[in-house]
Amino acid sequence: MNRVTRIILAPVRGYGIIQGFGEHPEWYKRFGLAGHAGLDYPCLQGTQVVAVADGSVRTVDVNPGGFGLYVCVDHGCFDGYYAHLHAAHVMPGQEVMAGTAFAESGGAKGDPYAGNSTGAHLHFEMRPAFGGLREYGGACDPEPYIATVTGDAGRAKVMAFVLSVRAGPGTKYRIVRYLKKDARVTILKAYEGWAQIGADEWVSERWLIYE
Repeated sequence: MNRVTRIILAPVRGYGIIQGFGEHPEWYKRFGLAGHAGLDYPCLQGTQVVAVADGSVRTVDVNPGGFGLYVCVDHGCFDGYYAHLHAAHVMPGQEVMAGTAFAESGGAKGDPYAGNSTGAHLHFEMRPAFGGLREYGGACDPEPYIATVTGDAGRAKVMAFVLSVRAGPGTKYRIVRYLKKDARVTILKAYEGWAQIGADEWVSERWLIYE
């Protein structure tokens, strides 16, 4: 699984994981799975769902006995499945950028798009292009790849007069705000010359001096 090397964002903000990958094998045996094939976030219906990485929408469909309303996004080295949605605001072939909201979570009882859900939540599944775990329907555990705050990973000072903060690690990502010279930031992750300073905030490392 180490061939999925990129850092990805969490698909919803402000919620922890209520059911992890591989949990409750007794529940999923009837689906031919060794356990839960993704991550469940216990978010309220209507919560914004964001793209975990740049990608292109493959599928927007409804699976009444399983995912309910779901979106599959081709993220390059893996397909991301966002399931039990209340609404989707994209179409097949549409490009999405990391951190951009494109759907609303669902799964609540009575929601016609809930699928096989017992309550409001988002199911996120990662299926690597090179093949995941057969006993999990080709999925793998997304959690090791999700950018999370794991403590003070490092402090740095901004050296540029004005530094652009972008939604991802590269100039192709939109600018979300600016930092002034001498501003202090906490570095969460470093990736190919870019430093992550927030859930969807990245700056170029060339303009930072680590403290």
